[in-house]
Amino acid sequence: MITGTSWGVVIPAYCPSADLPKLISQLLAGGANIVVLLDDGSPVEYGPIFTQIKSAPGVAYISHDSNRGKGAALKTGFQFIVKNHPDIIGVVTADADGQHTAEDIIRIANRLVTNHSSMILGVRSFSGKLPWRSWFGNTLTRKIFGWLTGQQLSDTQTGLRGIPASWLPWLVALQGDRYEYEINMLLETKRRGLPIIEEPITTIYEAGNPSSHFNPITDSFRIYRMLLGWGRHLNSDRLIKLPPDYLKSIATVSDRMPKLYYHPIKIARDFFWQRLAVLIELADQYVKERGRCLDFACGSGIFLPTLSRMFKRVVGIDLEMTEARRLVSDYRLNNIQLIEQDIATAQLDGQFSAIFAADVLEHFSDLALPVEKIKQWLKPDGVLLTSLPTENFFTRLTRLVGGHQKPWDHYYTGREVENFLLATGFTKMSGRLLVPIYPLYRISVWSRLCRKI
Repeated sequence: MITGTSWGVVIPAYCPSADLPKLISQLLAGGANIVVLLDDGSPVEYGPIFTQIKSAPGVAYISHDSNRGKGAALKTGFQFIVKNHPDIIGVVTADADGQHTAEDIIRIANRLVTNHSSMILGVRSFSGKLPWRSWFGNTLTRKIFGWLTGQQLSDTQTGLRGIPASWLPWLVALQGDRYEYEINMLLETKRRGLPIIEEPITTIYEAGNPSSHFNPITDSFRIYRMLLGWGRHLNSDRLIKLPPDYLKSIATVSDRMPKLYYHPIKIARDFFWQRLAVLIELADQYVKERGRCLDFACGSGIFLPTLSRMFKRVVGIDLEMTEARRLVSDYRLNNIQLIEQDIATAQLDGQFSAIFAADVLEHFSDLALPVEKIKQWLKPDGVLLTSLPTENFFTRLTRLVGGHQKPWDHYYTGREVENFLLATGFTKMSGRLLVPIYPLYRISVWSRLCRKI
């Protein structure tokens, strides 16, 4: 009989360790009420390992006809728990390759019983002698995960996890059939605002990590594609991504609307939109008052529909606004005021709680002019949000591959602009690189105050 403090274990197994039967026996003796063992299409020579344990009391053995992947195996196990053990408090997922000890699995289960609304992550220490592939992959993935989500986890690729039973129905429906499923599990947990608790576990690696079935090329591609997918949907409820066909139809021969917004390759478009998604995230964290904002040198007005939803009143200023006027009209943005005027001579009424300068300041040959205007128009407790090109090796490589030239009016690098802001009294509150492994943009939030707001 499953009770409110009962827990189970789900073990996806492909070519398992010979010690798997011993591990399962230890788990049953240590308090597991059910162990769901998934044979994910292992070759026939591994049959004797499964035969030793699959008929034991407390074990539910399920097999896939072919290797469908770790994510698919986990979802099969979760479906079994939901259908057959609805009163269980939760499950612990563990690997079958000998990298998780019975003691660690049981400790994760005990933490789950006392924290049954949280995911419990069994996190490894990545110090000491480790396979280089494992160290590099885990370090890179957790840094990108932390950058994209704002949540710093010690181990994003651990397979030892305590999961509340109430989460299993939506986990069954989650995208991913192989190792990318585990990263998607963390992304969805973050999206839903659910808590994660870390529990240190023993780090076990054999020389060369021969027991791992992780393919460093195909599985890494799936994982990073999943992470970039999260990036595309970051703040998607607020970021209004205008259809590329529409943008192409209203674009003039000027360079006010970058062609990347309607580029034929979707990933190129998504990457460029991501700058604005990060600006939204920073605005959510640092803009205290949502009265008026200024889209400084707003160009074609790409950001105006999004800002229109975020602020009561939005002002856009630029020297020429053909596309922006069309966009404001087509989308009926009634709280937008467009000012078609040279910034050098413009006089605006009142001040703003936020000023957005997305890929703008590097175009001024004299940085003092726009910076003085921003100081004049920004409230004392307001914030400036900037997106700036890095102009580094990655920028040059991207232009070379894409067949593009550096714009003639890029007078400064992102770092040079930021140094100027610092020298003229701004305080940098937070900054991001888009993306850390291939940084093309520096995205930052600034205050005129000498302390953090």
